[in-house]
Amino acid sequence: MFKDDLSCGLHRCGPCASLASNNLGRKSNSGENRLVPGNHAVIVDAEGLMRFIDIFDFDLFQNVIITQNVWEFVKQKSVHTYKKLNKIIYEDKDPRFSVFMSEFHHKTFVRPEAYLTDAQRREKVLCVCAEYLNIHWAKDDILPVILCAESDVVARLKVHYEFSFTVKEYVQGCDGEENLYGMQSPKKCELLDSMAAYDTSAVDGKIIYENYLSHDEIDRGITQGTIKKGAFSVSRENYREAYVLVDPSTMTSWFVQGLNCNRAIDGDIVAVQLLPEHDWTVPEKKVCLRDVEDFEVKADDEVGNVEKDEEPMRKHAKLAAMPTAKVVGIMKRNWRPYCGILMRSQLKNARRHLFCPSNRLIPRIRIETEQADILENQRIVVSIDQWPRDSSYPLGHYVRALGKIGDREIENEVLLLEHDIPHAPFSDAVLDCLPDHNWKPELQLPRVDLRHLTVCSVGFTNC
Repeated sequence: MFKDDLSCGLHRCGPCASLASNNLGRKSNSGENRLVPGNHAVIVDAEGLMRFIDIFDFDLFQNVIITQNVWEFVKQKSVHTYKKLNKIIYEDKDPRFSVFMSEFHHKTFVRPEAYLTDAQRREKVLCVCAEYLNIHWAKDDILPVILCAESDVVARLKVHYEFSFTVKEYVQGCDGEENLYGMQSPKKCELLDSMAAYDTSAVDGKIIYENYLSHDEIDRGITQGTIKKGAFSVSRENYREAYVLVDPSTMTSWFVQGLNCNRAIDGDIVAVQLLPEHDWTVPEKKVCLRDVEDFEVKADDEVGNVEKDEEPMRKHAKLAAMPTAKVVGIMKRNWRPYCGILMRSQLKNARRHLFCPSNRLIPRIRIETEQADILENQRIVVSIDQWPRDSSYPLGHYVRALGKIGDREIENEVLLLEHDIPHAPFSDAVLDCLPDHNWKPELQLPRVDLRHLTVCSVGFTNC
């Protein structure tokens, strides 16, 4: 059932004032971006949020609108991005962000059509929402702007809505050479470094990995039984080998090796296709760990491959061979921010470096940064953005520095982050649930005051 009483989110919008607590537009961003005249709000597409979620922490981005269909898509495709957005909007109640219920509004709902793919429908919703808000805000002197991750998407949207830009174009359009919205030079470098991975992947354009099958082809293969899906588990003895549990009821796993891993990362839900039986093989009888390899950083490492990830020799012992498969698609990515160290390139003035995650099951990640001198001896956090077919490594961006390598507090934080143990400060909403500072415990028998002791509590099952 469609409605017309859903708030646009703008705080000074008269018709929507009584519908919700609106915060957009409280801080003016007029004149702060040369691409956009006057005050504006940005409607961000799903790819833009999933790729660049970390840069939205900067005050450069004001009046950010997330449409409902983008919210649902991000929730399905990127747990990390969804959790961060949920915290920003609903826990921290950041006034810079607002969710627009596009799927329930009678003027912005786009009916699914047979000729529209899901991606095309999401693009159409962006245009419809921008056009609606542009009319709705005509008297409020604020312009909706669409921001996307990909330039080809922007080219398609510009046909229907003029004020469409890539996220990078928007960042580059901000005024101020020495000071970017109050951010000093190091912060400016962080912002640009976060987006540098998308400029290029490999100079020579050599294709290393096969294309993934389309979703329709994968669904058809699963229905016919020629394709299976399961969790991708990298071997702890050899990072070039992995297993995919294709049948939990019988604990049947298929073996995946070398380039057949096709850019899958430990924990991803993948679609795998069994190879012909004469291509079946067995695991190599050797330990191959990333953190004990010898490295020779050569002059061509800037675009080349440090890890010699060549196809292992196929075993011909057919009696010992096990069902071997190749990854033909990624059903769900398990990417998250990773802790580790920077492996600095030995090339002079190099911007492209490798990041070595603390978790040895995760591949090295290529990032671009101009802060290598600062980050070289620190524990840092990096997020993966994409893994192109022509790149030996996934491409990512620097998120933040944790501190000096070897520092006890920093190493403790690395352990907490790597095991996804919440340790951030409690939000105001949580602190408000606590009793006031004058509260005292009731120490009536049989309760005993043990506050003078160091107590470790272990929670057993059903305890």
